[in-house]
Amino acid sequence: MKDNHQQSSATSHLLKRQSIQRKLPFLMFILLVVMMLAFGFLSYLGIRKTAEEAAKERLLILSQQLAGMYTQSAIPVLATTRAAAANNAVRSFLLSAGKDSAASVDRLLQKLKLDSTWINVQLLDANRQELAASNPSDMYDSLKLSTIIPGYPSTADTGLVSRLYVKGEAFYYAICAAVVHEGKLAGYLLRWRKMYNSKENIERVSQLLGKEVVLYVGNADGSLWSDLRTTVDGLPATAGVDKALITYKRNDKGYLAAQSLVFNTKWKVMVTMPRANVLQPANEFLKIAISSAVLLLIIGIILTWLLSRSITKPVEKLAAAAEGI
Repeated sequence: MKDNHQQSSATSHLLKRQSIQRKLPFLMFILLVVMMLAFGFLSYLGIRKTAEEAAKERLLILSQQLAGMYTQSAIPVLATTRAAAANNAVRSFLLSAGKDSAASVDRLLQKLKLDSTWINVQLLDANRQELAASNPSDMYDSLKLSTIIPGYPSTADTGLVSRLYVKGEAFYYAICAAVVHEGKLAGYLLRWRKMYNSKENIERVSQLLGKEVVLYVGNADGSLWSDLRTTVDGLPATAGVDKALITYKRNDKGYLAAQSLVFNTKWKVMVTMPRANVLQPANEFLKIAISSAVLLLIIGIILTWLLSRSITKPVEKLAAAAEGI
């Protein structure tokens, strides 16, 4: 115990004997380091926050614009389908359980197949039983046709675009319109279409979105996501939520994402960006700040040493003169 006390006293005595010329540069150095670390850290956090907010705003705007484009493209298709559902021949056909106006209905169904992407047009009765089709096939049962109708307004002459379905390597969806007669449901008109995206269109969209920004289109309930080529697993979903901002991880990589609903459809679009890309400006600033801090510290040490000499030298001379008296 006595040895420890003597050692502590010796250390304290040694510090007291250190000249102000040595103490002042050390204290100024510590102050400079603390100030630079605090300034650099706060600046880094500010740049990082600003970069993330700007990226989220950009993604949200992109998702809304793309959702709006899909909404606008669905409008004429829905209008054509509703007009066909309101056709007198269609109503007569459904009300007669497929006996009347069969030839007219067959011509109409074939006419509604505008190109090769339109693979089938169906007429269902109020009990969802098929009465006519331009291309009879059991494929549409395997696409879970019954999931399209539940929740559909059965007494309103409106329409919707179904969610996406996968068959093999292709994506399909149906445009559905209710056939209404004197305020009562008579049946449904469904137009099945294959989603087609050419390689050129996908590349064009990628160029418009920018580097590392990816567009996904999927079902609003999150049951399926597509990158316009194939299905994609591991993506988040906010069922029924519009204009959602999300942070998630996929394959051990962080992402920022924005999701927006496509109105009059069961679809949702999502635009994503790697979080590392978002934080790149902040990380670059941090590298520059560290390099600058090292350089400034070296300069600061030299300046504080020179400054301390200019301050302490006259004091030491005065002290020496006082001792000589």
